[in-house]
Amino acid sequence: IASAELLNPIFSEIAFAINTTDSSNIYNIIYSTAATVICQDFQAVLLNKKESNPTNRVLLNFGYGCENTTIDSVYQMNFNMANISTIQNMEAVALVKRGACSWSEKVSVINDLSSSEKMNVTAALIYDNQTYSGISIKTALYQATVSFPEYSTPLPSDRSVLNMTDNDLSQSSIGVYFVPYVYGNTLKSKLNKTYNSSDPTIRTFWSITTYFPQDDSSNGFVGSIRGYFAYIIALAAIFVIGVIFLRWWKLRCMRNNRLNSFNNNNIIHLQQRVNQIDPLPVDIVNSLAVKSYEMGSIKNTNCAICLDDFSPGKSDIRMLPCGHGFCVLCI
Repeated sequence: IASAELLNPIFSEIAFAINTTDSSNIYNIIYSTAATVICQDFQAVLLNKKESNPTNRVLLNFGYGCENTTIDSVYQMNFNMANISTIQNMEAVALVKRGACSWSEKVSVINDLSSSEKMNVTAALIYDNQTYSGISIKTALYQATVSFPEYSTPLPSDRSVLNMTDNDLSQSSIGVYFVPYVYGNTLKSKLNKTYNSSDPTIRTFWSITTYFPQDDSSNGFVGSIRGYFAYIIALAAIFVIGVIFLRWWKLRCMRNNRLNSFNNNNIIHLQQRVNQIDPLPVDIVNSLAVKSYEMGSIKNTNCAICLDDFSPGKSDIRMLPCGHGFCVLCI
């Protein structure tokens, strides 16, 4: 993604040596060369998601990086060190000089050479071809505590990548950075001194790591103080929301329990009321006709309460309006 505003990265650099006669190609870090470099003219041109985390990359010289740059010329500029297996297994950053072609052409050439030769170049470091006065570059030892400076004034317009006419980049699959001539030329000089003709089996390389203000150059990626407080505030907010939700859920359960208890009591009371049989008043019972049972005079032949059979002419029955009869003693 393109940088919405200028970001000023910090570069950490360190040299390491490889004995090409050793089949294991184990490298030895030269800790005395470790340094962190800070400059307002260090600018992020295009970034991708990978650039959010510090990545160690071996530095390779690509010259101008225009269409006439070939893999043979890259090998020659790096003293045939770019084809060492250990280096090919590492991520690389291409050091290219501004000029001779557009920045998009430089990135395209870098991508093509990296892809065809499996060089694993994941970033480009373009250094200016013009010199300016007033550029301040600070170098700190690796062990020193480095803080990200806050610049009170913006870069002069002629030193900002936003105003450089040859910067035609709108997208890139690799990270692209811009540095002033004095720093880029220093890196180039370091690369030119890495080949020792008296002992060509020992090859020295430089590793460059990019950090942004949210990073800590001594411990890798660590959140800034502002990010730390934001994290704490977010956790506190989640905790408060959780407490409120649990309290709401508890009150809701209590209300449902009370409602269920009330409904259950009403249902039991209603059932008891329904199951309760009110007796028929005595005066109504006594007003029913009493007759001696005769065959066919009523619908039933026995009392539905005591289950005794009626005897014609002998059983006294109480007649109901529905046509059924019952023993006088039963109702």
